Amino acid sequence: MKRYLALILLIAVTSLVTGCRGTGSSAPAPTNVVITAGDSSVTITWDMTPGVEYWIFKAATADITPQNCLPLPECAIIVHATSPYIVAGLTNGTTYSFTINGRIDGGKGGAGTASISRVPRLAGATWTTGTAMSINAMRGITFGTLFAAVGDNGALFSSTDGLAWNAASNPVAAANMSAASYYNSNYVAVGAAGVILTSPDAATWTSRTTAAPAKNLFAISNYGVTGFVATGASGTIIQSTDGITWNLASSTNVNPLNDINGVTYGNGKYVAVGVAGTLLTSSDGINWTSLTSATITSNTLNGIAYAPPAIGTTGTGTFVAVGANGTIVRSIDGGSTWAPIITSPFAGTTLINAITYGRQFIAVAEDGSIFTSVDGSAWASTTATPANSSPVYAVTRGLYDYTAVGAAGLNMHSK
Repeated sequence: MKRYLALILLIAVTSLVTGCRGTGSSAPAPTNVVITAGDSSVTITWDMTPGVEYWIFKAATADITPQNCLPLPECAIIVHATSPYIVAGLTNGTTYSFTINGRIDGGKGGAGTASISRVPRLAGATWTTGTAMSINAMRGITFGTLFAAVGDNGALFSSTDGLAWNAASNPVAAANMSAASYYNSNYVAVGAAGVILTSPDAATWTSRTTAAPAKNLFAISNYGVTGFVATGASGTIIQSTDGITWNLASSTNVNPLNDINGVTYGNGKYVAVGVAGTLLTSSDGINWTSLTSATITSNTLNGIAYAPPAIGTTGTGTFVAVGANGTIVRSIDGGSTWAPIITSPFAGTTLINAITYGRQFIAVAEDGSIFTSVDGSAWASTTATPANSSPVYAVTRGLYDYTAVGAAGLNMHSK
């Protein structure tokens, strides 16, 4: 019985690799194959011929053919592939090889393309500057199924790749927009005088009634246990389960004089930061506790991001907040205690505007600097192409990449 099952398995595997030997035929290997390494992924493009079905063969090795893939480490066969194709779930720093072959009408696969090797790596080290999307400063950005960017004078844009942008109409045309977020097919943007917009696709936007009349809103969180939280001028904090209906925070622990510039969610809590080193936490987005932050920093904090524990590990994750005078403060116990990062690479006069986390922290600054860090403590400078010295106001992570926006429609992309 075991020999019989082994024979059946061998026949099945052989059929998968070679294709069904019916009335179909083999096809020549595709031409113009380009494989670009990304963050835990590669993107593969090639010239497609109508009527040809393409299979991608991948393994963690320096060389591969359609015939030798099966015994190789991490062998995978991707059938019915179309160009461009993203192969995800790869291990950064590991060499992978790829080949593609073709077949017609279920025929046997033809010869594979020459083996091409690539090594995935963390995104964020090198940046490409796209064509300015607007004459307006772009202040906020988020990623859902695509990138959505917002800015001054009602500027609203969307992009699938972080470099080519499409303008959208703002129902509050003159509003200065500050920040955006996404959850469950819903984009939410906030701005001056309490403006709140929502969109299912980052193309058509609807104005929503604000719970903070005439208060400028500067930031909006990712989606947390009770929904979104938006923060703004003079201690303003509002909360919404859906981005449409908003409630004012009822806490008396918020300093009404301090603007709250950034907010995020992680480890079961919201954390907000602002003027004079303001640090606030909340488990529900409504009731807030002010942390004693004067001993941490008296500098204004502009942005905050959260990194969850690594998959397969225990812990509470890491919060990192950034701000004026090159300030970086960090909590490695899920937001309970905080400490300044004394060895910040930012110059003492550098204004750090924003921070995000994808597979590492990315921080952007007023002088165009962009820095990366795996742990929020040790930071490295990056390369922008071409070199940028304009203010960068916001940054977000995509699926395997990052996009930043700034002054005069500046947009930069890293993958």
